[in-house]
Amino acid sequence: MKKHGGFIHVYSELGRGSRFRVYLPADTLGDETLLLASPAPLTPGRGELILLVDDEENLRRVASKALESSGYRVLQAANGAEGLELFERHRREVVLVVSDMSMPGMDGPAMIARLLAQD
Repeated sequence: MKKHGGFIHVYSELGRGSRFRVYLPADTLGDETLLLASPAPLTPGRGELILLVDDEENLRRVASKALESSGYRVLQAANGAEGLELFERHRREVVLVVSDMSMPGMDGPAMIARLLAQD
């Protein structure tokens, strides 16, 4: 919440329950950023290799399963350094890198900058 400039207000009463109000800043980019009412259908993969980098194992596992069930092959890395190593070993095959932005050690933007400098 804090990373997005928002906050959470919690109101709780013993024996009655709790109410959570989530506050996020309003979109200031205008109407052109409105989301489509129905998302475009996903294009199934044809065995393309995706490098997935995230320090949270559960997120990696879920995202990997979703991508694989859509026809992609997935390499998983737990951090930026591991992502760089896997990319170097499979650079001719990797068609897409999906990365968490905030990770301990080397974060996503730093890893992407190094990948772009390599290839």
